[in-house]
Amino acid sequence: MKKREYHETTVVDIITEAQVGRVPFYRNFNEKDDVLRYYITSVTDDWLSQTEEYYFTLMKESLAPYIVWLFEHR
Repeated sequence: MKKREYHETTVVDIITEAQVGRVPFYRNFNEKDDVLRYYITSVTDDWLSQTEEYYFTLMKESLAPYIVWLFEHR
């Protein structure tokens, strides 16, 4: 999506960039929207796991640094 708008991106663009064929793509995804859903889910899951660990570490000190960290997370 850095190269072009999402609605302009095709499955061919995705498989070319990922250097995979159509068969592996369609084995894992039905359409390009599934790729985006998968990415968002994995980034969110990763962030939540880091958040939970950091939260429990900071609870012993103060909640303020945890809240600051949440807003600074990228």
